[in-house]
Amino acid sequence: MTSFQFKTTNGAYPVNVNINPSSTEHRPNQALIDKASKTTIIFLNALGVPLRKYSKFINGLTEKGFTVISTDYPNCGENTPHIKRGIDYGYDELVNHFVHNLVQIAKDHTPDNDIVLIGHSLGGHLGTIYSAIHNVPVIGIACGSTHYKSWKGRGRIRILLAVAVIQALIRVYGFLPGYKIGLGEREAKTMMQEWCETALTGKFDYITQPLDTDKGHGLYINIEGDKFAPMLSTWKLAQMCSRSKVIQVTLDDDLIGNPHGVWIKRPEIVINAVCDNLDF
Repeated sequence: MTSFQFKTTNGAYPVNVNINPSSTEHRPNQALIDKASKTTIIFLNALGVPLRKYSKFINGLTEKGFTVISTDYPNCGENTPHIKRGIDYGYDELVNHFVHNLVQIAKDHTPDNDIVLIGHSLGGHLGTIYSAIHNVPVIGIACGSTHYKSWKGRGRIRILLAVAVIQALIRVYGFLPGYKIGLGEREAKTMMQEWCETALTGKFDYITQPLDTDKGHGLYINIEGDKFAPMLSTWKLAQMCSRSKVIQVTLDDDLIGNPHGVWIKRPEIVINAVCDNLDF
């Protein structure tokens, strides 16, 4: 484990980072081992999902031969102090400081490896923005554009209702108590305000670097039946990359729950999709 200080305008906070080395005890095919052993994955969580929930996914990746670098978001999960009024940051700080520090850690720890960002939901948004700026490859899982026009029918209404509720809660609490509405845990005020801005406009004007750079290299894994990130929204997010590929996977029928998040309980299908498309 290593750590760094996440710097915001209001202070600096420690971020503990896990470095999970590759393990090929189960001996998948040799060609995959050769490719995976030369790849370091930086994993970015979904909104409000603590890193411990992804243990099967991370272990599955290391068993394929990848090195995986992972952490909770600043002031979330194992990183304390937790979000409260006065502890705040936005997308720009997450992209340009949080993700960028993880990339530097990957370069320092595995200097000869290729680096790939893998993000679930919000993590896919952050990885896509970083890829559009720095051209680091990104794999987005169950993620998509939050712009309401990227949705159809009731999906548009749900997004707009979510924006109204989030904005009201932020005004009262000074942060988002996501646990009150089933949307994560404690989330930073500015980040969620910017999430709402993108949901209404489709733009990322709060990112300080230009995003129309003709960069970005992405693979997007849509999960059939995912109403939180339907295929249309996935396609819209993928368009932020100059080169992108979108595929769809179907979960086992006996895996009951919202496809958007339940895949982490049995992640083999998603892991196989990652391995089968490493040359995206």
